Amino acid sequence: MSNGARINHRHGVFGSSAFFWTKFGGRVMHIPSRHNLNGLPDTGEHWVLVGHGMAAMRLLEQLVEHQKPGVRMTVISGEAVGGYNRLGLSDVLAGKRSAEALLSKPRTWYEQAGITWVQGWVEAINRTDKVISLQGGRQMGFDRLILSTGSSACLPDIPGVSGTGVQVFRTLQDADTLMQLSSQDRAVVLGGGLLGIEAAVGLAGRGVAVTLLHRGSWLMNRQLDAFAAGWLCEALEARGVQIQLNACATHIERADGVITGVLFSDGQRRAANVVVAAMGVRANTELAERAGLQVDGGIVVNDQMQTSDAAIWALGECVSHRGQTYGLVAPLYEQADVLAELLCHPHAKATYTGSVTSTHLKVSGVPVFSSGDTSGEGTESLVWQDRQQRHYKRLFLRAGRLVGAVLYGDIADGAFYQQLIQQKTEVDAWRNHLIFGAAHCGIDSQTQAAA
Repeated sequence: MSNGARINHRHGVFGSSAFFWTKFGGRVMHIPSRHNLNGLPDTGEHWVLVGHGMAAMRLLEQLVEHQKPGVRMTVISGEAVGGYNRLGLSDVLAGKRSAEALLSKPRTWYEQAGITWVQGWVEAINRTDKVISLQGGRQMGFDRLILSTGSSACLPDIPGVSGTGVQVFRTLQDADTLMQLSSQDRAVVLGGGLLGIEAAVGLAGRGVAVTLLHRGSWLMNRQLDAFAAGWLCEALEARGVQIQLNACATHIERADGVITGVLFSDGQRRAANVVVAAMGVRANTELAERAGLQVDGGIVVNDQMQTSDAAIWALGECVSHRGQTYGLVAPLYEQADVLAELLCHPHAKATYTGSVTSTHLKVSGVPVFSSGDTSGEGTESLVWQDRQQRHYKRLFLRAGRLVGAVLYGDIADGAFYQQLIQQKTEVDAWRNHLIFGAAHCGIDSQTQAAA
C-alpha cells in the first residue's frame, strides 16, 4: 500500500490487499482491517483513536469489554510500541522492571480484538469530509474520531536549553536514554514534583551524581505540607540526591555544544553534563487547533467528553474539562470509562463531572500519599505523627467534611480518606478518631474494601 493511498474506511472500500502496514515492538506486521471490536468481519462504522497513552489504552479496553457491534477500530500511535504503563517508568530507570513488563497488552490482543494499530502521526483533520491526513500523505476516513494526544514536557526558557544533553522523562525511549548514564555522569534535575523526584532517585540509584533543583520552599509543594516534605527531603538525601530549594536554573553552560554546568538563580553553579526537565507539562492541542476545535489550555470537552465538533471526542492529558486539566492517571481512567459507555450505549446517562486527584510517590521505602485540597486555606487540621517510625498524617477539614489528606510513612488509609473526600461525607461524628483511620471510625470491612 503506497504512502499516498487514500484508505476509505467509512464506505468499506478496500483493495485486494486489505491490510495496514503497522509497526509494533520494532517489527512490521500486517493486521486485517475488516474486523470489528468482536473480531468478526464487518462493514459498519469506523472509529479512529489518535494517541495511545494510558487514557487511550483504558478506552480501548473498555470498548472491547462493551463489545459494540458493527464497529471497526483503528488506533494511531506516535511510539513504536503498544500501550504501556507509564507509572512504571521510574522502576525501569531504577532497573527494577524491564520495559517489556510495562506493556499493557501483548500484540496478539489487538488482533484478537479486531483493533488495527498504526504507527504514525496525524497532521490534519478535515472535519467536513471526516478524513484525517497522516504524515507521509496517507489519508483515512472516520465516522467518529477520538483525540487522546496527551501532553509534552515543559522546558525552561533559558540560554543553553537547546541542544543535546537536555532530557525529559515521559516515555520508554526517555527512560532508555537516561539508562545509558553511569557514575561518570553528573545530572541536574529541574523540578521537585513527582516526576522530578522519581527521575532523581532513579539516576542516583544508577550511580549518577544528581542535584534536584526546585523553585519552591519544599518538595511537592502542591501536594505536601512543609513537615512531610522535610522528611521526604531527608529520605532522598539518604539515597544520594542533593537537593537545592528556592532556586531555579538561569543558564545551561555549554562548551563546543556539550553541557558543562548549570547556573542557579541564587548564584550557585553545579557541574553537569545532563539536564533532566521535569517542570510540568502542556497539553498537546496543536492538531485540534489546526482543525478549528475549541481550545483553552486543553481541548475543551463537555461532561460527555465531546469537543466543539459533535463527531469528535477527546480524553486524557490533552483535554480541558470545566477549565481543569489533569495529569494523573485516575482522572484519565474515569474519563475513559465514561466515554466508552457513552460511545457504546447512546442512551446512557454517564457523565464526567471532574475528579478529586490523589498522588502517590513511587519511590521504594518512601511511602507518600496526598489527596484533595491540601493548601490549608479556610480549613482546620488534624495532625498525628510518630517521629520514631516516621509516620505522619495531616487531615484538612472544612464545614464538617474532609477536603484533603497528607500521609507519610503509613499510607494504608489513603484510599479511605480519598473516598470520604470524593463523596463529601460529613465526618463530625468521627472527628476524634478520623486521624487513626477507618478501623477507628466504625467503618465496616466491606466499606474499607470498597475504598
